[in-house]
Amino acid sequence: MNKKLRLWVLAILAFSGGLARAETGVTDREVTVGQFAAFSGPAGQLGQRMRAGIDLLLKLAHAGE
Repeated sequence: MNKKLRLWVLAILAFSGGLARAETGVTDREVTVGQFAAFSGPAGQLGQRMRAGIDLLLKLAHAGE
């Protein structure tokens, strides 16, 4: 196999592996939600507001059950 073809195959395998795990944390009874954000320091306010928005959205979603 030439070098370009090998790189393409590796890139496709790497990309498709991420897609295969797209539903980790999802079951018929729950969905796991995660957030990566700063909660202190210069960007702390942004992270705290993002968390408040997510909490509100989840409360609204659960209220409609």
